[in-house]
Amino acid sequence: MWIAWLLDGPTQVTQFQDPSDFTFKAARVMEWGMGIAFVAMVVWLVRRCIRERRLIFDAKLFIAGICVIWLDAWTNFVAPIWLYNSNFTNVAPPTAYIPGVINPAMKDMPFPLLFHAFNYPVALLGAAIVVSGVLTQLRRRFPQARIGVLLLLCVLFGIAFDFVYELFMMRTGMWAFPGTPDELSLWGSQPNKFPLLELLPAGMAFATFGALRFFRNDRGEHLSERGVANLPPRWRTTVSLLATIAVVNLVWIVLCTIQVISGFYADPYKPLSPALLANICDGPLEGGGERVGTPYGPCPEQGARIPIRRYDVDVSP
Repeated sequence: MWIAWLLDGPTQVTQFQDPSDFTFKAARVMEWGMGIAFVAMVVWLVRRCIRERRLIFDAKLFIAGICVIWLDAWTNFVAPIWLYNSNFTNVAPPTAYIPGVINPAMKDMPFPLLFHAFNYPVALLGAAIVVSGVLTQLRRRFPQARIGVLLLLCVLFGIAFDFVYELFMMRTGMWAFPGTPDELSLWGSQPNKFPLLELLPAGMAFATFGALRFFRNDRGEHLSERGVANLPPRWRTTVSLLATIAVVNLVWIVLCTIQVISGFYADPYKPLSPALLANICDGPLEGGGERVGTPYGPCPEQGARIPIRRYDVDVSP
């Protein structure tokens, strides 16, 4: 996948970008902001690792966040379900080069690699810190609370974290999730709806990361660090790091697969900006002219057909 992606020479989708648009300015602020947060978190983690003379669990979770970026576009494996605004600094998603991809437009859909290179590790570890921090305070106040109750609280706090995090993105058009059922979305009748099938699984994913950070055995070991005591120190670190990466990737595969399944029951697309639709179908460009030759053909008033159950794309004003 990675070799095919690099050999193809991924380029940025720029024909739909509009420097005067709010989302263009917001994308630059977000990329710089996440970049600064990324550097700050790396410095913080490196100092802690040096102080403790080992690769601490938070650093492993941070690295796992980097290693899961490739799965972000898995949602669009069969059809354009999740759309990113092309005003981000973008390239084609690496996932588009996995054998068997059904979505013919996937290689031409903008993927905000620069933003996500910073965003994924920062957001993943940040969510784990927030959720585990709240649970620590609750455990101190209610020491007799059952593990099941704490796990449920993990999910609730994870959902709250994702809602706050993604609400701005969806409501302002930084990204959109049009390929989902309206009846299972907040603001389902609007183009910038918030699908519950994103909120609930993503919340549970963040909760899982918080639980991984919170729960330890009597030796202070996290779940992905257990069972390696008999290995040499170097191998302990390697195995536990790979286990952490595997857990995070597995959680994200489940999350994205739920979204893929929901796409088979999506309602017709609502009107979306060309910066979001990008290369899905033929239509007008932001600065004039039209895009042509896209895999799904022209976008008539009734919408372009996408070869998956109940799909329509509408670019009418």
